[in-house]
Amino acid sequence: MSSPIDFLTPTAAQIRHQVRNIIDSYNHDWDLIAELAQNAVDAIRIRQPSKGHMALTVDAPNRRIQFEDNGCGIDPTKLPNLLAPFSSDKIDNTALIGQKGVGVSFVIFSSATFRIETRHENGASEATIDGAWAWIDSKTDNLPKLSINPRQESRDFGTTVSITLPDVTDYEFFELSLNQLEMVLRSRTAIGDTETIWGGEATSSTVITFTDLNGEKHVKEVEGRYFLPTERLASKQYISLRDFQEWNTGEKTDAQKRRRLYNKLVYLDGTRQGGGRRIRFWACFVPSRKSWDTLSVSASLIEKEILDLNPVVRQQDYGDAEYLFSGGMYTSTRGMPTGIRSDIPPKGSAGYLPNFFIVLDDPQLRFDIGRKSIPGRQLGMLREIASNVFRDFVNGIKKYIGGEPDVQDAWDRTATFNEIRDLPILASPNTLFSRRPSGQEATVVALFFELLGRGRLPGFVPYLSGYKSKYDLYSKFRSSDVVVEFKYALSALFRDFDDEAKLFDEIDIVVVWEITEADHEVVKTRGLNLDEVEAGLDPGDEAIFHFDLSLWSTKPIRIVCLKELVL
Repeated sequence: MSSPIDFLTPTAAQIRHQVRNIIDSYNHDWDLIAELAQNAVDAIRIRQPSKGHMALTVDAPNRRIQFEDNGCGIDPTKLPNLLAPFSSDKIDNTALIGQKGVGVSFVIFSSATFRIETRHENGASEATIDGAWAWIDSKTDNLPKLSINPRQESRDFGTTVSITLPDVTDYEFFELSLNQLEMVLRSRTAIGDTETIWGGEATSSTVITFTDLNGEKHVKEVEGRYFLPTERLASKQYISLRDFQEWNTGEKTDAQKRRRLYNKLVYLDGTRQGGGRRIRFWACFVPSRKSWDTLSVSASLIEKEILDLNPVVRQQDYGDAEYLFSGGMYTSTRGMPTGIRSDIPPKGSAGYLPNFFIVLDDPQLRFDIGRKSIPGRQLGMLREIASNVFRDFVNGIKKYIGGEPDVQDAWDRTATFNEIRDLPILASPNTLFSRRPSGQEATVVALFFELLGRGRLPGFVPYLSGYKSKYDLYSKFRSSDVVVEFKYALSALFRDFDDEAKLFDEIDIVVVWEITEADHEVVKTRGLNLDEVEAGLDPGDEAIFHFDLSLWSTKPIRIVCLKELVL
């Protein structure tokens, strides 16, 4: 009988292939720092000191990075196993961020020199791996070697990782400014704790020591807070959507609303249910796409002169600017920003999507190696939440947030009345109006209430008009509560549907001046039905309603044509 064979021991070629796959799964320069930050934050969470402290040193001229923390450290006896590819001691600890065991391998095999010093309750040691990066492209079967030297024990627990990167690869983060580097660290790595967005205290701080390519040394200490777009703004430059909604009661004019929101960032935070769990979010809406550039300049992330360059030149010389503010959907889990940016599928008002920013925190978020994507079903759920929050902004502030407040042009009184006198005469005993409405929705509203007062619209009992600016009239008809919309022409209602400002299944009655052949054509192109209401021997509602607008099996919208009642 032959001896058993250890067939699960990988060869050097197999290890090399697996490590290449790990490296290829990452696509951002800052992924190296993100992995070091993640491990440091996890070590701090395990030890739970009174305050976590980290120190990041970036030496651009010498292509060196060092990351130090006051976490739990690593047991020296476990160090060889934990530095091996795909090894991890965090798999069963759901409070920690890292679990896959590939981050350290990615750092080691991206480095010309990797050095780690650990100070643990069971002792201290220093380990070094030289040439791991070069080994990836070699043909040798000899594996990289790990050298471990004991160090003097210390009560100052923690870990220090130092890496030197090969000089044949360009790393964009070496070319960043200190402010740009801070932006990346606090919005793309675990240094920027997203728990602080929703009232959590910053449990750690980081000292950044950055020597730029010109040899100038910069030092800055930052609290472990996520870098929100509002951080460098004065309080008068942004407003909560809830505060605006509370203020927007009573009879506020559009001009007042525009002045209230003029040139302001509007934000909203809260929670939504998704996938059977609570998803936290923080979102904001800016007046225009260029507002992101303004925010980036005000935070000293880029100079205005660079932003004014031709986009092609700017892309060529300054890359894709991951360190600038922009719209989109971002994610985090257990306090760590993933750095993954996702687009939000347009569902109406797509032109405003670039104005919208949202970060969603999902405690059960899963993502692939390298933090490039989120599984499809989970991504779909988060996108749906983001879309719903986006619609809250669009429905509440879209028409008021952009541009200068309305300034009335000089009014020519004589010309205005001459134009009115040219309108068709409305010779009807059923109304005091002397001219037919010509595109004015306000006249349709006035005629409706006049007819109501004259008893020509039996069954209607108005409750309130224009409540919260969602729909035009909340009323009772017969024994039912109804939502009423006023339009001069039916086509204006479809524009509201396109913008999702109004929803088909929430409207019961639409009051228009008349239904034209053009309306019938528009209805056909949208796959709807517009049917004339037939009167019987004992007319009831048919005396008021003239058409039904229906969509498949949904409850039809009943249409009142004032022209039929007035003339």
